[in-house]
Amino acid sequence: MKYLLYFMLLVYNFAISQSNLVPNPGFEIHTVCPNFGGQINYCTNWNNVNLVYGSFTVGTPDYFHLCGSGTTVPPNTFAGQCNPNSGSAMTALVMYNVPYPGYREYMSTQLSCPMTPGNTYTVSFWLTNGLNPISQYRIKNIGIHFSSTPLTQSGFTLINAVPQVEITTLAGSTSWVQYTFTVVPTANWQYLTIGNFRADALNSPTSTYSITTGPASVYANYFFDDIEVLTSASAGTVALTSAVSNVTCFGSSNGSATVTATGTGNSYLWTPGNYTTAAVGNLSAGIYTVTVNGGGCNSNTISVNITQPPSLVGNVTTATQSVCAGQSLTLNASNSGGVPSYTTNWSNGTLNTTSVSVTPTTTSIYSYTVTDSNLCTKTASLSIVVSPTPTLSINTQSICSGVTTTLVASGASNYTWSPGNNTGSNNVVTITNPTTYTVTGASASCSVTSTFTIGVNTTPTITVNSSSICAGQTATITAVSSNNNYTWLPGGQTTSSILVSPGATSNYSVMSSVGSCSAVAIGTVVVNPLPSLVTSNTVAVCLGQIAVLNVTGASTYTWLPGNYTGNTFSISPLANTQYTVLGELNGCINSSTIQAYTANSLTVNVNSLLICKGDPALLIGNSNGNQFHWEPSGFAVTPNNSSTF
Repeated sequence: MKYLLYFMLLVYNFAISQSNLVPNPGFEIHTVCPNFGGQINYCTNWNNVNLVYGSFTVGTPDYFHLCGSGTTVPPNTFAGQCNPNSGSAMTALVMYNVPYPGYREYMSTQLSCPMTPGNTYTVSFWLTNGLNPISQYRIKNIGIHFSSTPLTQSGFTLINAVPQVEITTLAGSTSWVQYTFTVVPTANWQYLTIGNFRADALNSPTSTYSITTGPASVYANYFFDDIEVLTSASAGTVALTSAVSNVTCFGSSNGSATVTATGTGNSYLWTPGNYTTAAVGNLSAGIYTVTVNGGGCNSNTISVNITQPPSLVGNVTTATQSVCAGQSLTLNASNSGGVPSYTTNWSNGTLNTTSVSVTPTTTSIYSYTVTDSNLCTKTASLSIVVSPTPTLSINTQSICSGVTTTLVASGASNYTWSPGNNTGSNNVVTITNPTTYTVTGASASCSVTSTFTIGVNTTPTITVNSSSICAGQTATITAVSSNNNYTWLPGGQTTSSILVSPGATSNYSVMSSVGSCSAVAIGTVVVNPLPSLVTSNTVAVCLGQIAVLNVTGASTYTWLPGNYTGNTFSISPLANTQYTVLGELNGCINSSTIQAYTANSLTVNVNSLLICKGDPALLIGNSNGNQFHWEPSGFAVTPNNSSTF
């Protein structure tokens, strides 16, 4: 009873002074009781590292528990007889296998809380080879590797890692032996992996030897129990206080926070950011959580809220963003957010006002900067598009009264004239008095108006008569001008009247001028052609007979002698007589003469010929008659001509 009380006190005092970070260190807690080897997955918090961490497979390592069934319930195991070092459970690893070079089994667990860098930890585990039948192989370099993330194994090959604690001599006993080490973490280690991390070669740090007891076997098997990672820090919480400096400008990263923790040797982990110091700077706005670990599971968590002011806003508005050159407009600004009060600055140098008048001559960008009491700044810009104002040019002039003139404007795209409301660059006008015109020229949205007066000079008046003559006659045309000024075209005469003898109908222009104003009148001389009379030149009339004379080509006729009218005239002359016919057409007269011969005045003679028989003869009749006939006509080639063969 004395000894039992003493043991209990030791355990109680040890628990007060040290804390084991290994969960389920004696493998007592399980989900299912094992019934065959390779069922480490049934042991709570322990894992087989040759798979994805925490996953299950049938195979190594081995798990033995008194609650189990089959042939693998301690002390009977397929690797020899062995009872747990304490409690009801233990595990086994094969770390050397002759047929399979480099064969390794490992087991791993996650510590209940991360180890603190710089603190000293005591690490121990119990190890035995068990009783007969026993493996004939022994190894050294059984060790533990600590890491911040889980190790993984490819198949059953060697894990390339360096253990922080390691048995450097050959290990082998039929009894349980405790191996104890100390370790000082260099990081927040939280994963423990047990196994052999050295190669099999005889000259490597791993070597083997054979013992004479027990049956022959091809592998080295070891049982494990009661694994500890002890820290001198007591379990509990670290008292924490915090101080913050908030972000001064929206979106900046100049906030900071400091955590003050009780005790020494504390480790810090901030999220987000993974900072590991008590004081952290260059923080953006947000909520940060810092976990302070004082060793073992002695830790605490505190959250700090880094705030920031509202976003500083400076807006610039105007009634329009398009103006004409030389046109003024007002820019208005508004401020919000940030930390009032505000100071402002316009790009044109105007300070501390939210309204400014500008008169841009070209397209310009105006910027406005607002600064709050934290010296945060925000700049807003506004582009003002400047369209050129058109420059109008007009052909102002003095014009002649009553004369149509075209006024022309240029320099713009569109035009409006007044009076008249005409559009277009040309304005056709006819005025008799001085008139004031206004024209507005526009290009894009810009326009300009110009007003001008058109002077009027008096235009003279002029008239001219027209005339009608017969071919070959002379006409007089006369002009009458208001200022007695004349210039004839063609010809250039300067008299009021001119004589003309055109061969055909012609126009004659006469101009009267006063300064630059002139008037033109046109006179026309119509030339009527003489009638072309058609009649015979001669006629033969037998005494006492009547002959009819005919004429065409005119509208009226007069025959001389006799003053007979009509296009026919019957005659019965007693002697050879010459008749004249006068024909009139459009007032023009022409004449034609006809010679009438009487029968007692006709003469005729024919030549005489001597010819050879059968030869032709040319007979010529000479007569003052105009009709002929040869007999016998059957012998005459041309019986009705004056001559014949």
